[in-house]
Amino acid sequence: RISPDDFLTDVNNPGDSAMTLKELFFESLRYSVNYMLDPYGEHNYMGMFLPTRDDKIAGRADWKIAETSSQVSAFINTWMCSCTITFSPEAEKLKIGNSRGSATKLIILLNELTINVFKALAATPMKERRFSFAASIDGSRLTMELVNTYKYENSSTGYGKVIVGNIVNGFQGD
Repeated sequence: RISPDDFLTDVNNPGDSAMTLKELFFESLRYSVNYMLDPYGEHNYMGMFLPTRDDKIAGRADWKIAETSSQVSAFINTWMCSCTITFSPEAEKLKIGNSRGSATKLIILLNELTINVFKALAATPMKERRFSFAASIDGSRLTMELVNTYKYENSSTGYGKVIVGNIVNGFQGD
């Protein structure tokens, strides 16, 4: 479990191994893109994002060299969907430690959200695929908003909804 007090402790005393919110978000994007491009998975998401043999070869080659946040964004914009990612200056610099598990819980939350965004977008025609992520800090409130163009009631198996709900509730978020 996570609590707001745990999160504040990990933000106020991040430690040497802390990661910024931006680093955590881009790590979850990397994880989600890897999942989508897994040719051995039980799903066929790679075929939805890279439909032809030439696309698979070129896309996977591009993904292998995507290391920086701008390269990851460029890959997503080229091969998967139109994406816009913004951080306020304060949110970009926010360091989150893990002595109380906050960084781990936050990356689990971001992984679950970004994977579900890509799963939903895979079923959307390429020209209509868009998502945006914005993070900002207003006073003592951190706001993160993730939006995609796919309209759905619920694309989760149920486990993701429970995981996301528990973590968001732990952070006292909505």
